[in-house]
Amino acid sequence: MPTLAEEIATGPLAASLAPLVAAGDDTATAALLNRRADAFDPPADWTVYRRAVPRGELLEVVAGMDAIPALKAAESTSLGWTALRVLENPASELDFTRAGTRTLVAALDLIVTGLGAQLSTLGVRPASRAEVLGGEGATVSADDVAKALRGS
Repeated sequence: MPTLAEEIATGPLAASLAPLVAAGDDTATAALLNRRADAFDPPADWTVYRRAVPRGELLEVVAGMDAIPALKAAESTSLGWTALRVLENPASELDFTRAGTRTLVAALDLIVTGLGAQLSTLGVRPASRAEVLGGEGATVSADDVAKALRGS
């Protein structure tokens, strides 16, 4: 993982950041690093795992694929049982930052072809460059930029 100074100097936004850095504009530099990828056209890998995918979003996919009957038929398996408990609990959320969650969701393809893949798309979203480096919700402040570039 690059340091913030390395990211500013050589990362994918380096050309856009260079004039801001040259002008000493730490606030604008931080703002660009914090700009989410869905606000412009970044590379496809500018994504971050979501910490909380609510039950409603999961149900839309499951219902759209008419997967409930197959999940109920598989309820005697730990995978089917777990999936149904998550879907039945109104407070359920899935944390895709956890590898175990991603593995469990992907395994749902064993019960309903394509279900795991469809649900997995809910687990990522476009990210800022700061989030790509630090995870969902990570931000960079003007003070962080100043410290990284000038040690102050």
